[in-house]
Amino acid sequence: MASLGQLTGGIAHDFNNLLTAILGYTQFAISDLGSVDSLHEADPTQIEQVILNLAVNARDAIPDGGHLSIKTANVELDEAWAHKHPESQPGAHVLLKVSDTGFGMSDEVLKHLFEPFFTTKDVARAQGWV
Repeated sequence: MASLGQLTGGIAHDFNNLLTAILGYTQFAISDLGSVDSLHEADPTQIEQVILNLAVNARDAIPDGGHLSIKTANVELDEAWAHKHPESQPGAHVLLKVSDTGFGMSDEVLKHLFEPFFTTKDVARAQGWV
Protein backbone atom coordinates (compact mmCIF):
# COMPACT_ATOMS: atom_id res chain seq x y z
CA MET A 1 0.00 0.00 0.00
CA ALA A 2 2.86 2.39 0.85
CA SER A 3 4.53 1.64 -2.49
CA LEU A 4 1.32 2.39 -4.33
CA GLY A 5 1.00 5.63 -2.40
CA GLN A 6 4.57 6.58 -3.29
CA LEU A 7 3.93 5.77 -6.97
CA THR A 8 0.77 7.86 -7.09
CA GLY A 9 2.59 10.70 -5.30
CA GLY A 10 5.31 10.62 -7.97
CA ILE A 11 2.73 10.65 -10.76
CA ALA A 12 0.91 13.52 -9.06
CA HIS A 13 4.18 15.45 -8.81
CA ASP A 14 4.90 14.98 -12.53
CA PHE A 15 1.32 15.93 -13.39
CA ASN A 16 1.66 19.03 -11.21
CA ASN A 17 4.69 20.08 -13.26
CA LEU A 18 2.61 19.79 -16.44
CA LEU A 19 -0.23 21.74 -14.85
CA THR A 20 2.16 24.54 -13.92
CA ALA A 21 3.09 25.00 -17.56
CA ILE A 22 -0.55 24.82 -18.63
CA LEU A 23 -1.56 27.41 -16.03
CA GLY A 24 1.24 29.73 -17.14
CA TYR A 25 0.19 29.61 -20.79
CA THR A 26 -3.45 29.97 -19.77
CA GLN A 27 -2.62 33.19 -17.91
CA PHE A 28 -0.93 34.53 -21.05
CA ALA A 29 -4.02 33.65 -23.10
CA ILE A 30 -6.39 35.27 -20.58
CA SER A 31 -4.33 38.47 -20.53
CA ASP A 32 -4.94 38.78 -24.30
CA LEU A 33 -8.73 38.62 -23.88
CA GLY A 34 -10.83 41.70 -23.53
CA SER A 35 -12.66 42.08 -20.22
CA VAL A 36 -16.03 41.68 -22.00
CA ASP A 37 -15.01 38.53 -23.87
CA SER A 38 -17.32 35.62 -23.00
CA LEU A 39 -14.25 33.39 -22.51
CA HIS A 40 -13.20 35.61 -19.59
CA GLU A 41 -16.05 34.44 -17.29
CA ALA A 42 -15.47 32.33 -13.96
CA ASP A 43 -16.70 28.49 -14.28
CA PRO A 44 -19.37 27.89 -11.55
CA THR A 45 -18.32 24.27 -11.15
CA GLN A 46 -14.78 25.32 -10.29
CA ILE A 47 -15.85 27.71 -7.54
CA GLU A 48 -18.19 25.03 -6.16
CA GLN A 49 -15.24 22.63 -6.04
CA VAL A 50 -13.10 25.22 -4.25
CA ILE A 51 -15.80 25.82 -1.62
CA LEU A 52 -16.35 22.09 -1.19
CA ASN A 53 -12.61 21.49 -0.70
CA LEU A 54 -12.43 24.31 1.85
CA ALA A 55 -15.42 22.88 3.73
CA VAL A 56 -13.94 19.37 3.83
CA ASN A 57 -10.61 20.74 5.06
CA ALA A 58 -12.40 22.83 7.69
CA ARG A 59 -14.22 19.72 8.88
CA ASP A 60 -10.88 17.96 9.32
CA ALA A 61 -9.43 20.98 11.15
CA ILE A 62 -12.29 21.14 13.67
CA PRO A 63 -12.78 17.48 14.63
CA ASP A 64 -14.40 18.31 17.99
CA GLY A 65 -16.85 20.82 16.55
CA GLY A 66 -16.61 24.45 15.57
CA HIS A 67 -17.89 26.87 12.98
CA LEU A 68 -17.49 27.23 9.23
CA SER A 69 -18.49 30.57 7.77
CA ILE A 70 -19.02 31.27 4.06
CA LYS A 71 -19.92 34.85 3.15
CA THR A 72 -20.27 36.76 -0.09
CA ALA A 73 -20.54 40.47 -0.78
CA ASN A 74 -20.50 42.86 -3.69
CA VAL A 75 -17.46 45.13 -3.47
CA GLU A 76 -16.07 47.99 -5.53
CA LEU A 77 -12.27 48.03 -5.87
CA ASP A 78 -10.85 51.49 -6.40
CA GLU A 79 -7.69 52.58 -8.25
CA ALA A 80 -5.69 52.69 -4.99
CA TRP A 81 -6.50 49.04 -4.26
CA ALA A 82 -5.65 47.99 -7.82
CA HIS A 83 -2.36 49.88 -7.61
CA LYS A 84 -1.38 48.00 -4.42
CA HIS A 85 -2.57 44.66 -5.90
CA PRO A 86 -1.39 44.56 -9.54
CA GLU A 87 -3.20 41.27 -10.22
CA SER A 88 -6.53 43.03 -9.67
CA GLN A 89 -8.50 45.59 -11.63
CA PRO A 90 -10.66 48.41 -10.30
CA GLY A 91 -14.41 48.00 -10.57
CA ALA A 92 -17.22 45.78 -9.35
CA HIS A 93 -16.25 42.39 -7.91
CA VAL A 94 -17.70 39.65 -5.76
CA LEU A 95 -15.96 38.91 -2.46
CA LEU A 96 -15.97 35.32 -1.21
CA LYS A 97 -14.83 34.91 2.39
CA VAL A 98 -14.41 31.46 3.93
CA SER A 99 -13.29 31.05 7.53
CA ASP A 100 -13.44 28.44 10.25
CA THR A 101 -12.54 28.00 13.90
CA GLY A 102 -10.07 25.20 13.16
CA PHE A 103 -6.52 24.91 14.40
CA GLY A 104 -5.06 26.67 11.35
CA MET A 105 -2.10 25.89 9.14
CA SER A 106 1.57 25.83 10.01
CA ASP A 107 4.07 27.98 8.10
CA GLU A 108 5.29 24.80 6.33
CA VAL A 109 1.77 23.96 5.14
CA LEU A 110 1.20 27.56 3.99
CA LYS A 111 4.25 27.25 1.70
CA HIS A 112 2.39 24.53 -0.24
CA LEU A 113 -1.06 26.14 -0.13
CA PHE A 114 -1.62 26.31 -3.90
CA GLU A 115 0.00 23.02 -4.91
CA PRO A 116 -2.87 20.99 -6.38
CA PHE A 117 -1.82 17.62 -4.96
CA PHE A 118 -0.34 18.69 -1.63
CA THR A 119 -1.95 17.13 1.43
CA THR A 120 -1.24 16.84 5.13
CA LYS A 121 -3.25 13.64 5.32
CA ASP A 122 -1.62 10.22 5.36
CA VAL A 123 -1.51 8.42 2.02
CA ALA A 124 -4.50 6.14 2.67
CA ARG A 125 -6.75 9.00 3.80
CA ALA A 126 -5.58 11.31 0.99
CA GLN A 127 -6.40 8.64 -1.61
CA GLY A 128 -9.85 8.08 -0.06
CA TRP A 129 -9.04 4.55 1.12
CA VAL A 130 -10.01 5.34 4.72
